[in-house]
Parts: sequence; C-alpha cells; structure tokens
Amino acid sequence: MTVQQTRFIRPGSLAEAARREIERLIVAGDLPPGERINELHLARSMGISRGPVREALREMKADGLLRSEPNRGVYVQAISAAEALEAFGERSALCCHTVREVVRKPVAGLVLMLRQQVEDMQLAADCDDHARYYELNDVFHTTIVDAAGNRRISHNHERTLRDLRLYRMRTLVHGRGLKKSNEEHRAIVDAIAAGDADRAGQLMEDHIWKGREAFISRPENFNSEDGNKPGGKAT
Repeated sequence: MTVQQTRFIRPGSLAEAARREIERLIVAGDLPPGERINELHLARSMGISRGPVREALREMKADGLLRSEPNRGVYVQAISAAEALEAFGERSALCCHTVREVVRKPVAGLVLMLRQQVEDMQLAADCDDHARYYELNDVFHTTIVDAAGNRRISHNHERTLRDLRLYRMRTLVHGRGLKKSNEEHRAIVDAIAAGDADRAGQLMEDHIWKGREAFISRPENFNSEDGNKPGGKAT
C-alpha cells in the first residue's frame, strides 16, 4: 500500500486497511513466519499513524496470525510443517464428522444459510477478493461445525483454524483458486440438502485434503528441520 493510496481510505477503515496490507505481506513472504513486526516501519510505509497499525496487530494476535513475546515484541506466528499437517488431519476429521451429523440430524434453516454463504463467497471470488473470501470461508465451515451442537468439537475446530490460518491463506492466494474452492462448497451444500450424509462427508474430506495437498506442493512451507515432504493420505 502506498502513501497515495491511503489518502483515499476513510479514517474509520484505516485499521482494516492496515490489516489487509500486513496480511498481504505475510502471504507474499515479505513477513515470513518468525519475523519480528516493526510497527513504526509499517506505519511509515503505509503513510498512516501507528494507532491503526497497532489496532490491526492486536486483532491479528487475537486471530492467531501473530504472537507477542514479553519485552521483545510482536512476531509472525509460526508452526512447523509437521504440526500443520497434523492440524490438517485433525480438521478433516472434525469437519467430516460434523457434516455427516448435520445431515443425520437436520438443523432448521441451515441449508438456506449455507447457500447464502456460498453466494457471498462467489461474489468475493468473482472480485478476486482473497481477504473477504477467506473470512467467509471460515464462517462457512464454522457454521457447519457449530450446527452439530458439540462445543468441544467447535472449540477444537476453532483452534485448527488459528493454527492453519497462514498456510490456508497462502493456499487460496497461490493454490487452486477461489472459484474452484467454492465449487466444492456448493457441492457439499447440495449433498447436505439431498440428505446424503456419506456423500457430504466424502466431499468434505476431498475438499480439505486438496488444501493439504496444495500446502505440501509449496516448497516454502518446508525447511531442513521439517525433513522431506510427506506424500499421500495419512492413515
């Protein structure tokens, strides 16, 4: 974001604009995992005061993208590739179980809500708005998980979303694409509406596993400490 661009941003949206720019820098690799955040440098590069940047950083810490270290500062969150692969497996198990549950025990109004979310994601995909799509994508999956009515599962799912946030953002930006991702969402909702629990579960598993495969395909997600790339489905 340039100084000239920020002049056209409403004051009330500066923190949101700062967050979008910081997320862009993270996804692009300009702020890699483990990097210390220089609040003053970011504010100057965006042509804004430190207040909106500080607010953006606070929100991103709450969402698990950043972490604080006492007396040291704020850093880009980092989990190892091995931990990320474990989180993908956990997320797959949670989402596949809950999508089958909501088919077997229908929740009033759920299909209508999910269809609207798919349409909202389609609008974001058509505009190539990765940040908006990512937000709506999380809402979509959380809606299904929460509809199953198991608070422990909902809590664990929320944790996996935090753990995988950086990697999933990169996958959507550099991987298979927003429209393809949303086609898979639409098929999942169609299976829920048809009352086909097995198909809904299989589609959900395939959907999440494609995200895992996209993660594996990106060399920057692995370093010497993580070892070689794994292959195939985990058992």
